[in-house]
Amino acid sequence: MTPANLQAEWARLLVESLVAAGVTDAVLSPGARSAPLALAAHACSRLRCHDLHDERVAAFFALGQARASGRPSLLLCTSGTAAAHYLPAIVEASMSHVPMLVLGADRPPEMHDAGAPQTIDQTRLFGEHARWFRDVGVPEASPAALRALRRVAAQAVLAATFPVAGPVHLNVPLRKPLEPPAFLAAEDRTLVAEVDGLIREGPPATHAPRPVPADAAVAEVLAACKAAQRGLIVCGAAAVGQVRAREAIEALCAATRFPLLAEATSQLRFVGPRRAGGDGGAPRCDGFDALLAEPEFLAGRAPDLVLQFGAAPLSRSLDAYLEAHAGCPRWVFATSGWHDPGDRATAFVWGDPSEIARALAAGVGRREPGGEWERAFVEGDARVWEAREFELAGDVLSEGYVARTLVAELPRGALLALGNSLPVRHADALCRWDAADVTVVAQRGANGIDGLISGAAGAASVWDGPTALLLGDVSFLHDVGGLAAARQATRPLVVVVLNNDGGRIFESLPIGARPDLAEALERHLVMPHGSDLSHAPALFGIPFARVRVKDELRGALATAFSRAGSTVIEAVVPRTSEHGPREDNAPMPVVMLHGFAGGPESFAEVIAQLPLGWKVWAPGLPGHLGEPPPSGGFEAAVDGIAARIEEEVSCPVHLVGYSMGARVALGLAARHPALVGRATLIGVQPGLPDPVARKARAEEDARWARLIVLDLARFVEAWEALPVLAVRAPVDGRRLEAQRATRLRHDPAALAKSLLDLGLAAMPDYTPALPRIEVSVDLVVGEQDTKFRRIAEQMMGRLPRARLHIVPDCGHNVALERPAALATLLGGPGDESHPARRPT
Repeated sequence: MTPANLQAEWARLLVESLVAAGVTDAVLSPGARSAPLALAAHACSRLRCHDLHDERVAAFFALGQARASGRPSLLLCTSGTAAAHYLPAIVEASMSHVPMLVLGADRPPEMHDAGAPQTIDQTRLFGEHARWFRDVGVPEASPAALRALRRVAAQAVLAATFPVAGPVHLNVPLRKPLEPPAFLAAEDRTLVAEVDGLIREGPPATHAPRPVPADAAVAEVLAACKAAQRGLIVCGAAAVGQVRAREAIEALCAATRFPLLAEATSQLRFVGPRRAGGDGGAPRCDGFDALLAEPEFLAGRAPDLVLQFGAAPLSRSLDAYLEAHAGCPRWVFATSGWHDPGDRATAFVWGDPSEIARALAAGVGRREPGGEWERAFVEGDARVWEAREFELAGDVLSEGYVARTLVAELPRGALLALGNSLPVRHADALCRWDAADVTVVAQRGANGIDGLISGAAGAASVWDGPTALLLGDVSFLHDVGGLAAARQATRPLVVVVLNNDGGRIFESLPIGARPDLAEALERHLVMPHGSDLSHAPALFGIPFARVRVKDELRGALATAFSRAGSTVIEAVVPRTSEHGPREDNAPMPVVMLHGFAGGPESFAEVIAQLPLGWKVWAPGLPGHLGEPPPSGGFEAAVDGIAARIEEEVSCPVHLVGYSMGARVALGLAARHPALVGRATLIGVQPGLPDPVARKARAEEDARWARLIVLDLARFVEAWEALPVLAVRAPVDGRRLEAQRATRLRHDPAALAKSLLDLGLAAMPDYTPALPRIEVSVDLVVGEQDTKFRRIAEQMMGRLPRARLHIVPDCGHNVALERPAALATLLGGPGDESHPARRPT
């Protein structure tokens, strides 16, 4: 018997036995020591081989395959540090209960601790992250050793899937010669025949028990469901297999009338146009993250039962809500794992979620829809989505719009992979249940950003349909090597990259509100990269599209889904995070600056719709309603207002300004950046760079000032007749009367002085300063305010972190014409049907 043939037959038996036990795919990386295993995989007609140079990419590719299919893929690599590159994917597989099987070649025992190259101790290389480890030993020709090898293969596949799915590591020491002999020696034919026989027989069949929920547990939770009047069904991240539980869990919601709070990764969110709400279908509340952040909604709304399917929810507001009602019974249902990081669960029930939900739905009976508890969540959900529509109504290509559009464009039955940090949050915040009928995968075990492209490519390789991946630019750069895996796709694989130039989620943490740490935050956490992402797909021959405006996105997606293979779409979005709420959930104090001839009450309708607990200060501008007139010019007035802000409120603040107030706010952002954390500018103009235009405007302002002093009532009548101030939306006459009354209360001399010192002619041109304003700036204009819409579009190209919001059916004075829309934009519910809510 030749050693080379013994090794080849040993490798053949091992690979064939793994395939017989259920393995269908192998992911190979090159190396000499693993050659016998690679050749055996290549020769196995029942095994699909995928070849990738980078072991880290290969591991995440195999992880993606197993996540989508539920079957372990075989990872095959050479000795030394090669298998160490598998560790990040192994950790994720372990924590998210995804089966994987590592077949790592090793040097034989005599080469260890002797300075041999590519030789490390590979014993239990992955520590406790591996469900099972076995060193199969060097090849032996004895019948007992061959049968044991076949049995180990069956044990490995079983251990990767039962009792808790996860990674398994087989260490395979191999001696030279590593290549099989060119000709079969006569003395080897007995061995070959014996291996052939063992392969035909196959390894022992393994039949793991089906997880069935305990009868006593089902009876106990059924009794709790019958007694509860204010129940909630919460669905966190879950494996692909929970798709099968959709109808059963929906039926449970419909029977109990408990609102369904399903995250994007739960397999219960994107179910297509099914029945929901008051028509007898499942009452849904996909906007729960925003709704449960409203103090008014929370008041008096305590649950009396929570049923949790899958992992603990990602939503901070839901977590805070459950923490506030920690005494409420909370049952956790899952196939495996301990999904209760806050230690609040009453009990755990392990088993098939479909069977659990079906048994509960059948036993609880059927309640009538439309109760107060159900209505509160369903109507609150509708209010949230109305606000979300407004947020996305502008012309700017935002992160949220990209997420919403991608989900809407997914073909039915597609696979959606969501990256961590912001993409998964955008999907939760902005995509409703009826937007698509798709399955979702995400790395919610260790919650890392590594290997996302590789994982999506692996999932696409086993998914019978198109696949899309939404990820951030940092995640994309972290896994550029994964494009080598993506280019192997034979079905549509669409990689959509949100490029906001860095890790913008860090700006939403408490450190993001510290002006003194802004430089360190930008350099060491956000880390802007300034990279041209087009070069990466070009290296791998993958089609690439860059989109900057909304109209381009749908076309790029349609083209990508129409072609076989991979496409990378880079969506260039503003350099700001949209839906990464601050960790402490404490909004910045809001400072509201009214327009010329207005007053603090100009924002009364907006303020009334902001959440309780918000700190809002609306001072009068110089020369308005008893405030001393300005002295020293525009910037002196700006500096005086800055001093007042420091005295009255804690900084940084959210500046909200309209017209003259918006110009003052712009001056504050340019001259006092440490005071400003965010700015919302309504109908703003940055200045007049043309001296001729400035002179003409000064003459015009002087004429207005003379009229103010001469006859304030005539001035107000003429001022309100200006086309730019024409009211374009239906407005309650009482509000118009209140606005006129405010204008008539001013001291004429002081108001005239305010116009001369704070008017557009007196204002410096801040256009050159716009690129230096680093805070998030929302430019707000009415849809029919064509002049200021054009100005805002020009400012967008200069402000580093700007978003443009076009308010539909509205003119220049958004606070007067659409107060609910403005309140929504600022972060409030913006519901005109609510009673007034006065902030502290």
